[in-house]
Amino acid sequence: PEHDDMSKSCQGLFVEFVKCLRESDCMKASVEHRSVTECAKVSEECAGLRYTFFRGGDAAGARARRAAAAKGRLAGPRSPRPKQDVPKPRPTSGKTARQKEQNPTDAGPGFARLQKFAEALEGLTPTIDRSPTTTATADVIKAIKYIVRGRSVVVSAPTGSGKTAIAEACMRHFLGAGRRIIYTTPLKALSNQKLVEMRQRFGVEAVGLQTGDASVNIAAPLVIMTTEILRNQLYRSRTMAPDGVEGAEAATDAAGDDDFEDVALVVLDEVHYLGDPWRGSVWEEVLINLPPHILVLGMSATVKNPGDLAGWIRQVHGECSVVSSTHRPVPLTWHYCHADAELARARLKPLLARGGRRLHPSLVHPSARGKQGEAGAAAAGGQRGRRVLDELVSVGERTEEDDWLSVPRARRVPSMAQGRSMMVVVVRLLNSKGMLPALWFCFSRRECDLCAIALPTQGIDLTTPKEREAIQRHIDLAREGAPEAVREDLVPSLLAGIASHHAGCLPAWKTLVEHLFQQGLLKLVIATETLAAGINMPARTSLISTMTRRSGEGFAALRHNDLQQMAGRAGRRGYDTEGHCVVVASKWDEPSAAWEVLKGGPEPLESQAARQLHGGNELWLALALTHAALQDLAPEHLAGALAALAAGDALSRPGLRVAYPAAPAAAAALEALEGARLELERAQAGAGVEVPVTLDARVAGLAQAWAAGASWAQLAADSSLDDGDVARLLMRTVDLARQAAHCEQLLPELRAAARKVVRAMDRSPISDLVH
Repeated sequence: PEHDDMSKSCQGLFVEFVKCLRESDCMKASVEHRSVTECAKVSEECAGLRYTFFRGGDAAGARARRAAAAKGRLAGPRSPRPKQDVPKPRPTSGKTARQKEQNPTDAGPGFARLQKFAEALEGLTPTIDRSPTTTATADVIKAIKYIVRGRSVVVSAPTGSGKTAIAEACMRHFLGAGRRIIYTTPLKALSNQKLVEMRQRFGVEAVGLQTGDASVNIAAPLVIMTTEILRNQLYRSRTMAPDGVEGAEAATDAAGDDDFEDVALVVLDEVHYLGDPWRGSVWEEVLINLPPHILVLGMSATVKNPGDLAGWIRQVHGECSVVSSTHRPVPLTWHYCHADAELARARLKPLLARGGRRLHPSLVHPSARGKQGEAGAAAAGGQRGRRVLDELVSVGERTEEDDWLSVPRARRVPSMAQGRSMMVVVVRLLNSKGMLPALWFCFSRRECDLCAIALPTQGIDLTTPKEREAIQRHIDLAREGAPEAVREDLVPSLLAGIASHHAGCLPAWKTLVEHLFQQGLLKLVIATETLAAGINMPARTSLISTMTRRSGEGFAALRHNDLQQMAGRAGRRGYDTEGHCVVVASKWDEPSAAWEVLKGGPEPLESQAARQLHGGNELWLALALTHAALQDLAPEHLAGALAALAAGDALSRPGLRVAYPAAPAAAAALEALEGARLELERAQAGAGVEVPVTLDARVAGLAQAWAAGASWAQLAADSSLDDGDVARLLMRTVDLARQAAHCEQLLPELRAAARKVVRAMDRSPISDLVH
């Protein structure tokens, strides 16, 4: 009972502390037959774990000093912090913290809690070896030791394998020593989730949040923020707040040079975003600009080359080690699913053969099955090769799937409209097999909505009366708080336990869907791949609608990393003993397509800094923002010009229709910029540089209207864009305006106008998005 407030992951690591003690010389070699409690205080083998969990410190005093400093910044100009109040930076040489711990009983107030925990140790020891959290403990403990000993770490491990345990243990270590931690995520929704989780772990007063639109308890020792916010703070770390920015905005946007001195650790969650073509450079900029005394903990489930990443971190920041694991605590089983010709019944087959090294023979076309058997047997060789051949020959005559496989794919798989009927039988099959809740990934926003609407009309109802009542209460609250975000056409589906989730929905709707799914009230969410990007929505089953999707260069196969991110949502640790990923039959590809993607392995991370810095084309942004045509624009006209520059990053809609024309001043500025754009485009082509130089005047009037005070309902009605596309465009415009406002190389008039653009545009629902 004394440790019920600990997270499951930390309880698991605590169990490892006990295991370490039981294997220590203190207990095994002692003639005095010391107890676990006694050895916990003196064992050298377990000193790292003891230090991490139980070392105290003047954390309360440090929090008070930071709160007072923040209050002073809000009240007026900042004064230099007294030198005696600044914790010393982490030593680069000399004794480590572990070596300094000569007398653990004097290690601080936090160590006094050891006795409470120790009293429960004796009762725990009989069940330690059966603990489900011990499967990845060696890697977990190794990563924690690296951090405690002063080395940054890149952790690459599957979902549920203990990355959260590593982060929490390291945070406890530094919080106990009175140091600060910054925890970054790529998404505002993920930041909000982490705020709730960390408050449960460390207490409300110990955790703060900064996401551009929200600043909560920023003087806390642990602050969760989006990576872009940290990047911006680092760039401003040696400057005071710009002229004209006062009060709370100054406190949240301007970081003084001393604001990072007592930061001990930066956690980069979902560090694989470093390879994102549009945002990856942000992670690189953070790693390059972090002060050298700050340790880095980078975590991801899909990094092929963690050693390369760690090597680069060593070059630009400091010592960095790698902890890599492929073990998945909740095993994942791959399936293939198709329906019969009458769409009356769905069939679920294994996707992979025994051992997971090739496509299951029953999914190989009969004409090719013999060749695969001979090739597989030859490759395997010996007795194993004979088993491979025997397995294939056993299904070599005929299988249940042969009639289906022999039909041409265009006739074998239903059309989009028929596919919604196929979805009905698939959902019924999953429900009958106890494979819900599920996430069904579909790469079309329109299909997500249409499928979610169609299922209840065809008899699919996955909720009980009590669950429907609970969902209705949440809908009513959403209508009161954010009526513009509620998708009334999808409310009947929501009551049936089914939801649609994609970038075309406003953030408040997506947050509602995420919350209902996490509460177990929704049983099926049909979503685009954006839901796979780290949001905590673990399901029992993930479904992939197709292995092919449209890209900027036409149709292309899914990348391995993207497939694994979606599949990784399946299998909830603590709830499921097995996760399921179901590849659904598609008109676009054969069953073998999934195997080809899996067989190819993960893609390596590649640097994005050469392509961009803060936008799609940094050189183009610099030329545009320093162009004479933009210098004297009114704020609403500047908003239109900035939107035209940001549109290439935010949307790609050939049939775009916007009812708002650009004002004459904005139109004239964009016409002047067009000449510079063409000149840069020709220069890039001559140098062989293939980076877009975008300027979309069609959207200028949209941003101009929003900056001038138009309502969200007006914008949504007067544009052919989805709500999410409009919100994202305006958010990118605000982000570009923020950067311009803090860029010292720009003229003061443009910077002042950019600040006014931010104040005019950064309102709900735009302020609900991450900047």
